[in-house]
Amino acid sequence: MERSIVLLIERGQRGQAIGLMMSAYGEAIGRFFARRVARQEWVDDLTQETFVRAMQGLSGFRGEARVKTWLTRIAYNVMCTAHNHRSRAQEGRARYHEHQQASEATTQARPDRHLSRQEVAQAIDACLERTNAIVRELALLVWVEGHTFTEAAEITGMSEDAVRKRLCRARPLLQRCLTQRGVVGGR
Repeated sequence: MERSIVLLIERGQRGQAIGLMMSAYGEAIGRFFARRVARQEWVDDLTQETFVRAMQGLSGFRGEARVKTWLTRIAYNVMCTAHNHRSRAQEGRARYHEHQQASEATTQARPDRHLSRQEVAQAIDACLERTNAIVRELALLVWVEGHTFTEAAEITGMSEDAVRKRLCRARPLLQRCLTQRGVVGGR
């Protein structure tokens, strides 16, 4: 798939390249936004904006990064510029209330009980909410979405070393939080 998209770009077949990108990576980009915004209509708008910007920037695609990494970098930039401070505060309040409810349910979970993927994801989200925005973003990119440290560095514009250091420092905090919530066993 990756090679097909690159060939279409090299041949100047922009519409076909974007169409193939959307079918191959549209859901992944949608999930990227769904983990970061509260409203589905925002997810749809931001996903669409990402592909519009990708279409506009196809001539600048050099093939040095994977197409998915390039699109995620565009999505990251869309995310950074799309919301003003006020909308982020409103969204934060909504997510806070969701996480409060989720953390009450997760905290009461017995350690010997099998937790659903959704319960685990909610607990991880609640624990990540305790970190700063940069660490949360890096954790989502690497631990949740499966990007490499190199890709996360490329997406965020940070050095790979900075990504590694921040996640290394965050790991014990996340481990402690998840242990307190009964999601993982204590050591």
